[in-house]
Amino acid sequence: MEQTAHATLNASEVLILVVRTSVVLWCTALSFAAWRWPVGARWPIRYQLAAWFVIRLCGLVFLVFFSGLRLPGDIVAYKAQANLVLEGQMPNRDFATPYGWLFTYLLAGPLLIANHAFSIALLFQVCEFVGLALVLRGARRFLTAPWARNACLLYLLNPAIVVCYWFGLQEEVLLILGLGLLTAMLGGGRDLAKGIAAGVLFHATKLLSLWSIFPFLLVKRPATAIGFALAFLGIFGLIALAGASPVSFKFSRGWQNDPAVPDDDISHRITYGNAWYLASRAVPLLKRSPVPNLVALVALAAAAFVVWRAARSGIDPAVLVLSSTGLFTLVFLVFGSLTPPYFMGTAVLALLVTLPKREEFRKYLPWLILWTAVALVNYNLGALHFRMTASSVSIPAWFSTLHYGLQVPQILLTAMMAWIAARFVCAEGAAATDRETRPCRRNPATAE
Repeated sequence: MEQTAHATLNASEVLILVVRTSVVLWCTALSFAAWRWPVGARWPIRYQLAAWFVIRLCGLVFLVFFSGLRLPGDIVAYKAQANLVLEGQMPNRDFATPYGWLFTYLLAGPLLIANHAFSIALLFQVCEFVGLALVLRGARRFLTAPWARNACLLYLLNPAIVVCYWFGLQEEVLLILGLGLLTAMLGGGRDLAKGIAAGVLFHATKLLSLWSIFPFLLVKRPATAIGFALAFLGIFGLIALAGASPVSFKFSRGWQNDPAVPDDDISHRITYGNAWYLASRAVPLLKRSPVPNLVALVALAAAAFVVWRAARSGIDPAVLVLSSTGLFTLVFLVFGSLTPPYFMGTAVLALLVTLPKREEFRKYLPWLILWTAVALVNYNLGALHFRMTASSVSIPAWFSTLHYGLQVPQILLTAMMAWIAARFVCAEGAAATDRETRPCRRNPATAE
């Protein structure tokens, strides 16, 4: 979560926003080229992952040690809170965090080796690439090798992935790892242990991991749900015994030693790229209202019903987990109020590996690229608009018009992608039902 208090405008931040927008445009062009001429289909996945991992590490080394640019505020905050844990403090008792209780302990591990932000950045890259490899391995159950290879390249080139996960160093990469681990655990055997692992995964990431855990539990045996409940409730019990709060929707920045810097409260935050951002300008009361959260919960419940029906049809478990993760993510991005682009990563990966399974859905992959590009350009312009407002800088009318006008295409594109994801889940469920019932049907040609 990005810091919003006391934002100021300086030349370095403007340069970063300009560079980020240029990267978005270049990645968009390369993604469309990789779709039009699928060269990635000829490159083995392991070679792509190895090459891109080296490229990413070189880019991070330059960014952290040689560029002179300020690191993203989030990773600085992660490092500071991880150091608090190493000093003996406890999440949601001595400082607030909206992440899972084990999240900060996970980040503290690399700091024991080298107490530098680069240690956490390296951990994030390893987690993302391991998760990506596991997802692509699971996708081989239903996706041909050329499509899986090209999906790998399209993911690595996607503007949202490059800006948010490579240079932005966002912790949502752990959701990619979680999705990969859940996909890998879809096989038979040790259901109780796999459920416990899913419960630990929830507490090591964030609430959004439920979008992958829910369909995972639907396709597993009851023992898996029991294991998940044991870990889920057991860790909550340990949290209560330690005197910490089980849940928090605030992010403490007290480590900055500035009493004027308040905690970030995300419970009612409204970000760019959703209808609530525009509606709150006409109705300011929405900024502190529970209405956006309630609407999002209702929409997610409707999506859960769609997923539940698909699970009952006998759909391929890997297809269900991946496509449902994309559906839940997109529904939240449509109806939620906190919709930063780094939440898009799991949806991008899920759709890239599932939509090609059905020929009639492959035509929507270019729209996926366009959706992420518009969202990232909108996010960069929004960040600049916010800093100009906070710094009392005069904002030209044309820039404000562009900023607010760009919300509309992003909202429409997100809604379209959510509808596509829902249609895909329903189509897969219907196909699975048809396969189940087809042997029982009488052949009209042989009927008397």
